[in-house]
Amino acid sequence: MHAVYVLLLAVLGEGWLTPLIAGLAVVLQLLRLLLVLLRRRRSALRLAAARLGIWLLAVLGIAAAFAAHDRIARDRGMSIVAACHAYRGQHAAWPPDVEALVPAFLAQVPRPSDMPLRRRPFRYRTDESGFHLGYSPGGLVYREYDATQQRWLTRD
Repeated sequence: MHAVYVLLLAVLGEGWLTPLIAGLAVVLQLLRLLLVLLRRRRSALRLAAARLGIWLLAVLGIAAAFAAHDRIARDRGMSIVAACHAYRGQHAAWPPDVEALVPAFLAQVPRPSDMPLRRRPFRYRTDESGFHLGYSPGGLVYREYDATQQRWLTRD
């Protein structure tokens, strides 16, 4: 049952804590399985193997949820990037902030995620070389679009 709670945290978008808990749980289940094997208790072997399998499936689900969150955030970020380029085409400068894109270029400024625990907005800044748009897909990772390189960069 605990695996369901951890998987639910991943789907809701909790950051680095979810994979850490799931990873520790897999290690504990693996140790439990090894202990059962060392004690040669055949009756407990199936249960220990099933528990390990459940946690491994939970880890795969967590990885899939994080990847889906990241794809959604990047797609939403690209709509802001396109709006920034359109703004620059009309005003010969990058927008001072993302709110300047509403309503002419965007109906509203999207957030990286609609998940309850990930409602942080995109971070936007300009410098002499262009603009940077960033978000955190979870954990200690930070993704940033660099307008000069015209691509997403990952910063740890």
